[in-house]
Amino acid sequence: MSFDISSLDEYSRSKETGAELRLNHPATGEPTDIVVIVAHHESKRVRDAVLAHADRVLAEQRKGRSKNARAIYDTSLYQDAALVVSWDGITAAGEPYPCTIENVSRLFSQHPELRQQVREFASDNAAFFRGAD
Repeated sequence: MSFDISSLDEYSRSKETGAELRLNHPATGEPTDIVVIVAHHESKRVRDAVLAHADRVLAEQRKGRSKNARAIYDTSLYQDAALVVSWDGITAAGEPYPCTIENVSRLFSQHPELRQQVREFASDNAAFFRGAD
């Protein structure tokens, strides 16, 4: 049986552009109307965000502003927030809640169950391999 490696081209593109995840309610496990487009955890988007954040942390250290374990947590949170390409269905006080790295970080910090759903999905290679359908 042969394997057509050109089928991996779409997989590589999908890792960058993201795949659709419908979030489950953290308390009930029931599906919600929230749809999140999630990049693969090995995507260039995530890698670039983590490196940029690490550069900022190192610059602070060079200025004598020592970073500690909080910096490690913040880097992990920032990496997970970078997984989110976009979302639909999230509001705050009845208004659309913009999908920014800061808002995603805030959401994940306040609701780690949602963060976990995104992290698990971002590591699921099959979710990004549309050729497997």
